Amino acid sequence: MNEFASTMNASHIAYVPWGPNSNSYAFTFVQSLGFTQPQPILSAPGWNVNPNTAPIVVWGGGP
Repeated sequence: MNEFASTMNASHIAYVPWGPNSNSYAFTFVQSLGFTQPQPILSAPGWNVNPNTAPIVVWGGGP
């Protein structure tokens, strides 16, 4: 668990309300342990988002 936490913290992944977020962290941690991820009973934005592969979203810019 400590190695997982260190790796994720070193990634400096930005928090995004719909993911990656704390739900994404929990999803990825369960996945890293080799378990099948349960489906959340309630809406859990970001649950199925792997923070290491999520697209980067930048606010304030655009064409």
